Amino acid sequence: MKFHWSPLGESDVFSLKDIVNSKNGRFNPENTNIVFAPFDTESCDPIIFSGVKERFLDISEFSKKSVEILDFSNQNFDKYRSSVEQAISDCNKGLFSKIVVSRKKEIIGNIDLKAIFKVLVEQYSNSFVYYFELGGVVYMGATPEELLKSNQGLCSSVSLAGTMLSSTGKNIDIWGAKEKKEQQIVTDYLESKYSKFCSNVTVSERTIKNNGPICHLHNTISGRLKTGKEVNAFLDELHPTPAVCGFPKIESKKWILK
Repeated sequence: MKFHWSPLGESDVFSLKDIVNSKNGRFNPENTNIVFAPFDTESCDPIIFSGVKERFLDISEFSKKSVEILDFSNQNFDKYRSSVEQAISDCNKGLFSKIVVSRKKEIIGNIDLKAIFKVLVEQYSNSFVYYFELGGVVYMGATPEELLKSNQGLCSSVSLAGTMLSSTGKNIDIWGAKEKKEQQIVTDYLESKYSKFCSNVTVSERTIKNNGPICHLHNTISGRLKTGKEVNAFLDELHPTPAVCGFPKIESKKWILK
């Protein structure tokens, strides 16, 4: 099994050599460790990929095929709209400050996944782009959100929320109160967790981060793990953040799973 990825802010592609996949494993401090944590951590364990990082030189040869336009299958939009309306109603009642409602889209067509991965690497340099196969299933994506980066006790996380088109969201002054509030909820949450697990906690100035055709409000929270604190426990407490769940965390997570 090969794990390929392009880090945030880079166009280079790397792979893990001598990869070890552990569902209940621990971080190996001598290796590069990449963790995929499911939303519902109580019913599914995180997966840790651990190995030696090496540069993957032939991304141009990864696939020479072009990406075709694919057809979307019939979507149950009414069910999604109903969930969004219920979320808005419950937030207006004061039950939640934020709930993230998502839906699954299915596409139909002859898909060259490696060609799509190559396009993601080339067009989404501000994202963590990944590709791996596990149990006969291919997992691939591009995300600008970095949940936790840890190197010898130095930790950082990204607070990313609020969305506008890149063409219209260039100036932070034009962003509305709704977008600023939902992103501030994420920043405050991360800062509270960092204050618990880390010393020398800092929060960067709010900026705009482009991600392909859209952009988001962005802060970086950083700190150093306190003596005796484990990065595994820190990760467990951070995830899921209000950026992908809601707030309050436990109540909004139950709402989404239901």
